[in-house]
Amino acid sequence: MVSETTCSPPTAQLDDLKRNAAVELKESHFAAAIQLYLKAYEDYQDVGSLSNASLAAFRSGDPRKAVEYADLAFRRFKAQDSPPELQAKALYRKGSALLAGGQPEFAVPTLQRALKTSGGSTSISAGLLQALSKVSQEWLVKHWTTLITDAEKPAALSSRDGRLLRRPPMPAKLEQGQLMEALQQAFTKSLQQHARDLLVEAQGQRPGRGPLSLLRGYAYLAAGNAEQAVKDAQAAQAYGPSAEGASSWPEAWALLARSLEQLEDYTAAGLAAAQAQELRKGSLEYQEDVQRITCRMPRLHADALEEGGVAALKHKLAAEAEEAKPEFLKQRPKYYYYYRWMTERITEHCTQLPAPVMDKLLTMDAGELDLLLQHESAIKAKAQHLEDVLQDKGAKYLETYKVPMLTWEEVKALKGPGLVGLGPPGGEPVGLSTGPAGPNMLEGIPEQEFELLEGHSPHKLKQKLEEVSGMSNANSPEGQTFEDLEALE
Repeated sequence: MVSETTCSPPTAQLDDLKRNAAVELKESHFAAAIQLYLKAYEDYQDVGSLSNASLAAFRSGDPRKAVEYADLAFRRFKAQDSPPELQAKALYRKGSALLAGGQPEFAVPTLQRALKTSGGSTSISAGLLQALSKVSQEWLVKHWTTLITDAEKPAALSSRDGRLLRRPPMPAKLEQGQLMEALQQAFTKSLQQHARDLLVEAQGQRPGRGPLSLLRGYAYLAAGNAEQAVKDAQAAQAYGPSAEGASSWPEAWALLARSLEQLEDYTAAGLAAAQAQELRKGSLEYQEDVQRITCRMPRLHADALEEGGVAALKHKLAAEAEEAKPEFLKQRPKYYYYYRWMTERITEHCTQLPAPVMDKLLTMDAGELDLLLQHESAIKAKAQHLEDVLQDKGAKYLETYKVPMLTWEEVKALKGPGLVGLGPPGGEPVGLSTGPAGPNMLEGIPEQEFELLEGHSPHKLKQKLEEVSGMSNANSPEGQTFEDLEALE
């Protein structure tokens, strides 16, 4: 048994001892190397030599001594607050010795601590994975069950929530023994290997929400609670690996697919299974999931998945969801309803119009197009004009072609001679018409008064017109006489 001693600081003699021990170790003289390393430790308090003695004992085939020396070296390094890499090296040698001694269950926690202390050493990760490959399935199930149970314990600030995992409803919650039995049943060969990999990826830390949710989800799925399995699968996707805003964890997609399959939501299950297969191409297990679920999907959805994969099925499902919305919630382009309405009205008069001509008509001034549509001959003439331009100049030219606006005379011809509006320069005054379509607004006004009105402002003109037509109120300013109007100036 090596004792914890104290002595003088390192000297040249210490360097000689370490140099000679290294030579003996290189030449596989393990007993001599161990003796020299132990002397360096006992005489000069060199803890590194004690760690090297563990290495020599390990190579000599004495894992028990290797564990003893490594454990003492770690405790001494820790007491001296030595650098983390030295502490991690001692733990790694202890874990390797435990593994070599046929104790992988004890080697795993030691190597996990070494990995955590080292900050993610590649060699220690490989050693931990090797140790995990040696542990039994029972140990692995028990270890993950303990981790899940601890994560479900009431949180400090809210007893309703777990420390890391949301607690399932009490009637459906599995107790620790039931959870262990369900996880044992769920552990296929591939899931066992993934559970080992997750412990390595944790870098010696406690696994996070993603891995814990995944393993619990598989347990609840094996227990027949597909609803809880779906929740855990979604939590695993939320907290697991992701790329471009979506989960990139094939195991989580596979869990979701199998859970939804039990709930008979075959389209969603098929989509999830296809996602898992795309993320892990070549997996026969995921390929079998896709084939099994696709047979139960609606034919249209299965065809979309088989022809275009995940993207095609997503596109079809999005189109179906959009079509199922109420009309006021559907995503429509700008002026969609106006264009649809006008297209129907144009088609009533002009059937089989070329698409460029129809597009050009729809982009006309709304008021003018409405006027043309009230007169079949007018809309047909306009459409024929645009067809002639299309035939002569082509569709590209028609896109930027400025459609001539109706002239005042054309508008009057369409609306009738009683039209009231702005005429051309030198024509009728604003708002005045004498056609048969309406009453003569000037009727009843003496000629001399009309001459005076020509010099008044439009506001006063309006007042006089309303007075003559009987529209004014006797008690209002509009009820004044013509002499009163002259006084206003």
